[in-house]
Amino acid sequence: MLRVRPIVVNGDMETLGGNMRLKACLEAGLKEVPVVVVEEWDEQRQKEFVIKDNLGYGEWDWDLLANEWDTEKLEEWGMDVWKGQEMMMEDEMEGEGGSGDLDDDKKRIYIEISQQFFEEMLDVLRYWREQDKEVGLMVFNYLRERKLENEKKS
Repeated sequence: MLRVRPIVVNGDMETLGGNMRLKACLEAGLKEVPVVVVEEWDEQRQKEFVIKDNLGYGEWDWDLLANEWDTEKLEEWGMDVWKGQEMMMEDEMEGEGGSGDLDDDKKRIYIEISQQFFEEMLDVLRYWREQDKEVGLMVFNYLRERKLENEKKS
């Protein structure tokens, strides 16, 4: 794997790509690993590479991306930046009867909503959670009924 995807570092020897591979190599006690040094890349090119190299597997610090990165560039490079807003909604719900850690038998689905309905959506979710209702099941049942109605019309 290291021959196909070597560790990529900048001129200051900061790892730009392959952080987890490098960590695995160090834990395995390897003394030498293939490294590509990209001294000619400016800061913009380095940032682009970091994002593109981690699109499918990276864990993101959404606050850092929102505050220190250009949203248009992130979108241009293939990142779904709207996901950060959904994470913020989840964080906001934590103190409002939100799900926190999920039981082993539950999964989480994120729903995108336009900015104009965001606050109202939070209020609706708070209301139903205060009623001890399983909001996900309510949404599922509603959407399933609409689907069945549409299929009958077809």
